[in-house]
Amino acid sequence: MKLLLLADLHNRVDGLERIAGGHDAVLLAGDIANFGGLEQVRRILSVLEEHCPVILGVSGNCDPSGVAELLEDRGALLDGKVVEHQNLCFAGISGTEPAAFNREKEYPNSPFRKALQKIKPASKPSLPLVFVSHQPAFNTSVDRFAQGQHTGSRAIRVFIEETEPILAVSGHIHEAVSQDKIGRTILVNPGPFKNGFYATAEINGTCVDIRFKSL
Repeated sequence: MKLLLLADLHNRVDGLERIAGGHDAVLLAGDIANFGGLEQVRRILSVLEEHCPVILGVSGNCDPSGVAELLEDRGALLDGKVVEHQNLCFAGISGTEPAAFNREKEYPNSPFRKALQKIKPASKPSLPLVFVSHQPAFNTSVDRFAQGQHTGSRAIRVFIEETEPILAVSGHIHEAVSQDKIGRTILVNPGPFKNGFYATAEINGTCVDIRFKSL
């Protein structure tokens, strides 16, 4: 399966038609909008639908509530859900929680914790899991500001450690374009598409090949 990985579009449509074709699914890791602009989000989703059979994703901190509704109407919203497609399970969580910044007490009070616990029994142990979130896992290359601070979610990190997805896609930190690992899980921040960054993932069984690209 070949996946197109997109994050932080912030209403950018230009260039999508050039990269969306030839993929089995598009994964959207949030911030499709830019604090509004639902008409532009509709255009983004329409362009992707024209070129790719499956769209799955979550909303981000810059997305108004209407973005989640647009994804839900298309059967594309992964927030708190598990979707099975081509012998893979896809799950995700929308939004962000307060930045960890090394605070040890962040995880027990995480607003993500309850939703992530519901995902576990819904996934199938026999099928590889792909996880999509806007906020990245804590203390990785994909959650690091340019100044070196880590601003990811401890709850997401614990979820990944416990469920071991083969791939975890996130965005949110625009300067943290990179690939990392937690155990056997490959972490990817494809970079902000608003600046032309994106990535692809080719999955063969449990093998994942990541390619970073730009327009």
